[in-house]
Amino acid sequence: MNKYLAELQRRNVFRAVAAFVVFGWILLQAATTLEDVLGLPDWFDSVAAAILVLGFPAVVIFSWVYERTPEGLKKTADIPDGQSITSDTGRKLNYVTMLAVAVLIAVILGDRYIARDSIESADEEVPATDAAIAALPVDDDKSIAVLPFKNLSDSDENEYFSDGVMEAILNDLARLRDVKVVSRTSVEAYRDTEKSVRLIGQELDVAHILEGSVQRAGDRVRVTAQLIQTSDDKHLWSSNYDRDISDIFKIQSEIATAISRNLELILTSEEKELMSNAPTSNLEAYDLYLRAQHRKHGEWWKESTEQQARDTLQLCNQAVELDPEFALAYVCIAERLLELGRAEYLPVNAWREPAFEHIDRALSLKPKLWEAFAAQCDIYFSMGDFTSAYYAAEKVLQLYPNHPVFLQVASYERLSFDQYEDAVDLALKSLSLIPNGDYPEYSGLIFGTLVWLDADLFQHFVDNFRPADGSRTLYEFMIGGAALIQNDYQAYLDRMVAVYDRTPSPNNKSNIGLAYSHMGDFEKSRRIYEDIISSSESSDNVFLKYPFDHRLANALIKTGETERGYALLESTRDALLESESSGELIYGNKGLYYDLALIYTTLEDHDEAMRWLRMAEANAKDGAFFDLVFIYGDTMLDPLREHPDFKAMIQEIEAEQVVITKIFRGKLAEHQEKGRLLWLTAEQ
Repeated sequence: MNKYLAELQRRNVFRAVAAFVVFGWILLQAATTLEDVLGLPDWFDSVAAAILVLGFPAVVIFSWVYERTPEGLKKTADIPDGQSITSDTGRKLNYVTMLAVAVLIAVILGDRYIARDSIESADEEVPATDAAIAALPVDDDKSIAVLPFKNLSDSDENEYFSDGVMEAILNDLARLRDVKVVSRTSVEAYRDTEKSVRLIGQELDVAHILEGSVQRAGDRVRVTAQLIQTSDDKHLWSSNYDRDISDIFKIQSEIATAISRNLELILTSEEKELMSNAPTSNLEAYDLYLRAQHRKHGEWWKESTEQQARDTLQLCNQAVELDPEFALAYVCIAERLLELGRAEYLPVNAWREPAFEHIDRALSLKPKLWEAFAAQCDIYFSMGDFTSAYYAAEKVLQLYPNHPVFLQVASYERLSFDQYEDAVDLALKSLSLIPNGDYPEYSGLIFGTLVWLDADLFQHFVDNFRPADGSRTLYEFMIGGAALIQNDYQAYLDRMVAVYDRTPSPNNKSNIGLAYSHMGDFEKSRRIYEDIISSSESSDNVFLKYPFDHRLANALIKTGETERGYALLESTRDALLESESSGELIYGNKGLYYDLALIYTTLEDHDEAMRWLRMAEANAKDGAFFDLVFIYGDTMLDPLREHPDFKAMIQEIEAEQVVITKIFRGKLAEHQEKGRLLWLTAEQ
């Protein structure tokens, strides 16, 4: 046996086999890649593997029988038994094998590090699968919630600073693709909580909790942090940092790095760089920014008054004056301009362009600033530009894969392109990042997701809704939408009145007129619309000005002013048709397709009305208004409901809904079998 093995070695059979195995593995990887890239049949890589398997004995036999020599190919048997043949062929096989191993190592490293590290710059295309990749579940053990840090400073006012330290650490961790990090708003419910770590871990579905404290005194700061395992309350790591205030960014980075090390995460160079970058070198500017962030909603997730929003904008402007290179401060300005515009405290032409300019400035300073893309997404949505909004949301998820809101946005995008599996995966990951069973702060996100995932579960949450202290306007709209779907127009009116009482804007007043129209009280509806038109509130610069001329025309016709009503209806139709043919849409929300459907319905041209309604449906993925709440609840569509194509459209919508709900319930059941998302059920 020893003699046989020695002969195998002399004839370089072992070297030939090693080279064949390594190169064979590389060829299989290449076959798999070519199959995906070139769209080759699924059996392509299987055939390649079969050829390699069949080639293995041929390589063994050939290397035993033949030998390459300086004189050419010779039978090994012709070489004297005692003569070494390693010096020629053996040396070449050694080189070949080493080269193959080097290629193999390069492929493995490239797959593990380079591919994960290839986040595109701001002007590059976003791969369509990025958000779906972000939705892949991470290891259950690699999950964490960063609780609000306690403010141990002498002044309660310093809470903005301790919150800023905590949020910076949370954001550093949330940028890491291989860890689940519960969102900022989710953990706010546990400020000053007396619940045990084990219970918090169960409620938030995380394996680890990071808690800490911040004490600021003059130019010194003391930060303590400890990482706790929720399953057994075991302290895995803790540290105290007693340093000069100028070291605050380094402290935050060191804590995030220590946590990632304890969670056994492998960080890419990109992730390490993002965690180590200080947002500004000017501590006074950073202090102003933290104050602005703490104040931007009055308190977390509460609506701002006009004065609060303007005060916060001023803080951001002051931060930029102190440090013109402070990218986050420019984003802060853009966000506050949007907030003032959305509440209609500023006309569109006074906030939209300046907001975009500040975002562009931020991205020129830091091309991979997720906060800038988040603000960009919000503004594009406000314009009805869904395509650009979806692109911005994808950029956010490349840099912050644990953001529940933008995971939801990405799920909407997948839904609009009929990618149901990906859409549901993204939605479930989004829902997994919010508090279990405690949803007032996230009702908008939950309702907005469930309304297309599961109608029964959506209705359960509506019926059991517990309003939080802030953001009530959004909640009122969501409950109002549920009422409209059910044709409960009195409930819809009540909600729209509540919205207007909180924010008395022209848009919100027009919604009251719409509610009266749905209820059949066209006299009140007409008076409200005419009151808006006669006042200065009817400026074209209001935020997302709702086009209600055709609604007013319908009310005029219903109240006996038929000549005036039809004249207004036809002039509105002509203006919309001209807008559509020129490509310059009158309304930012791309509502003209739907509005033309309503106009032609009122003019009793039902075939033309259906043509425009189908156009609204086809263009919905690009931002055209096609809201199922209105499809089911808009009384101006009532004359169209017996049209064969309208019935066919409803059947298509409901059939699609059945498919989506089945996928959602199946995937939700898989999560719940593993103890996740147990709060997402009608039995509470």
